[in-house]
Order: sequence, then C-alpha cells, then structure tokens
Amino acid sequence: MPKTDDDSLAPVDLAQEYAEIGADKLVEASKQYLPILNDLGSEIPYIKTLIATIKAPRNISDFILGKKVHAFLYSSHLDQRKLDSFKRKFSKAKQERLWEQVLFAINAHDDKRKSEIIGKLFTALVDEEISENEFFTMVHATNSLNIHTLDELKNLYSLSFNTSLSASLYYSFATLGLIDIDNSSIGTIGGGGPRYPLNQTGWKYVGIVFDYPSSILKGIKIGKEELVTEFNKEGRPTGKSFPLKHIQSTGEGYREVDLFIVSNDGKILCDSKHKLPYIVGPKVVIAGETPEKAAQKISAQFKKEPLPIVTRNMEDAPIQRWAYVVNYNDQLDGTQLRSLADINVSISEIPQKTDYHRYINQVVEQIQRHTSGELTEHWNNYLSSNPKR
Repeated sequence: MPKTDDDSLAPVDLAQEYAEIGADKLVEASKQYLPILNDLGSEIPYIKTLIATIKAPRNISDFILGKKVHAFLYSSHLDQRKLDSFKRKFSKAKQERLWEQVLFAINAHDDKRKSEIIGKLFTALVDEEISENEFFTMVHATNSLNIHTLDELKNLYSLSFNTSLSASLYYSFATLGLIDIDNSSIGTIGGGGPRYPLNQTGWKYVGIVFDYPSSILKGIKIGKEELVTEFNKEGRPTGKSFPLKHIQSTGEGYREVDLFIVSNDGKILCDSKHKLPYIVGPKVVIAGETPEKAAQKISAQFKKEPLPIVTRNMEDAPIQRWAYVVNYNDQLDGTQLRSLADINVSISEIPQKTDYHRYINQVVEQIQRHTSGELTEHWNNYLSSNPKR
C-alpha cells in the first residue's frame, strides 16, 4: 500500500527524530535541576510533571513543554539556596498555588521567552523584590503579552518621554496593567484623548525582564527605586514619572500621604516629645497608585480603613500632602493621646510657625470638625463601619 502524504510526515524513527531536534541535549542540560526538583516533588504534585518533561520526553508535546520548563529553570537560577528560601517564606498551600501558576503559565506559552520571563519573576518573588500579588499580576501580563512588543514597553520606561505608540498598543499595555489610562482631560477645554501614564508595576516588570537596564537618566536603572508621579508647582500632574530623588533634584512636586490616629473619644495620638500629632508614615504615593490606596497600606497595621480629611499643597516644600485619619485607641512607642484643646495650646506656643505647623493646625481643625463639629455624623458613620478594637 503506497504511503500517503500524512504517512510521509510521520517520523520513521522517533529516537532519530528526537536526536535531530535536540531532545537528548535538552535532557542533558536539564539534569542539573533534577535534584532540586526531586526535593520539591515529594511535597508538590505539579513538580513531578516538570521532572517528567525534562527527564524523559515521550512525544513532541513533552519535548516542547520541556524546552519551556528548561527556559524557566535556567532564567530563575533555581538552586538549593533559592529553594530553601522559597520553603521558608511560603506555606505548603502557597507553594502549591505558586507552582500551579508557573506550570499552567509555561504550558500555555506560545514563546519560550515567556517562560524565561516567568523564571525571572519567580526569582524576584523569592528574593522579595516583588510581592505575591505583583507576581500573579506580572505572570498574567506575560501570558497575554505580544512578546514582540517588549522593546517598545522598555522604551516607554526609559524615562525619555519621547516615545509614541499606536493607540491599540497603548491600550494593550494598559489592559495588562503595565501602564495606566488617564481619561481626565477628555471633554475639557484644550483637552484631547486619553493619556497613558507610567506606573510602578510596569516599571518593576521592565526592570526584571531586562535585568535592570539603565534609563536615559544618569545613575537611574529601570525598575530600581520607586517610580513616583511628578506634579508641577500648582499641584497638577505633569504626565511624567521618575524616581523620587530625581523629582526632588528638579524641584518639582509629588504626593505624600500622612495618617493620623484618633481615639473613640476624639483624642489624637501625639509625639511625646513635641506634643504635636504623630504621623504614621508618611508614605510617598507611587506611580499608578491613588492616595487612598497608599493610606490603606499604612492603615492595614491597625486593621481599619482610613478616612480622608484634608489635602494641602505645601508652601515650603513641593509636596502635596493628603491627610487621613484612622480610629485606634492604643498608644505606640514614644506617643501619647492628647485632647484637641491641649494640642491647640501647644501649636499656639510655637513662636514662628512654618508651613508644616500651619498644616498640622489645619489637620487638627478638620479632626475637630469630624469628632465634635458639623461632620460628627460622618465620623459616627465611619466608626460604625470600623468596629472597635
């Protein structure tokens, strides 16, 4: 019976075919990772699948998956030290969840380079350069990304701000969370289309993927430090973001969140030495983050939601301060709870008030409005939604 076209495509000798496509070399190159994977495999079922694909690929699908697994392992620099660190930092349940995400991602990749990126992200997670949430966000972005657009994303984060992409590519990066979308100028006088500000997630992602390359600014590497949105002296965003030290060197502004603690009876937690309200934080608002989100990060230690009370553009420093309060009834080291009347006396006794002192006075006034003034109902609603501790 004559061979069909389909017959002619089938390999006559599978071993020879594997040799031609380099399966034996892949198995040999991956042997170094087997002791580490075997160690994990006794506890995490997903690891056994990784071992099988690189130890004894049985078909072309195994071979292709094995290549991606090898790319992941090679770029993650997985060794015993990293493995021990991984086990210390994550519970068994979290380890299984992370390895499940890794395996599912690698299996679905349409390009080996994506598996390499996941390996770098895994290393960044173990080395605590990114959080678990950031890891999952970046893995999702990698899975959905057109790998051939990575260089254009890198150019965006070079901090030159002279890169112009197509609307569809901007939108693609934005939907993956690697840049933001700002529609605030649409419909305004002199406005236009949406703007696409840089954010901390994309900044860190590009840094990890490209091994922290240099930006256009001397001494600043992409992904290192925190990226901060720049504001002009009128308190409006310039559409640019830089590491904080660069913004401070240029004299431009940025946003900062202060958290103040107020007890149920309206007393404010104060510094024991200066007798003025104690600021928990402060925290610089990073690019892509709202002041509310920054305040929530600070107040998480009290297991309470923060309440916004005032925003102020400082006169003696290019900082836009966002003040929040949180209800808490215990003292911290070096602090004491003081009444509003006592704090006002301390402020009045300051001989030469700076803009900072005027800001503190404004904060106290706003707290008073909430706890005993015209905004009491608002404060009571806040207390009821944040139960006593």
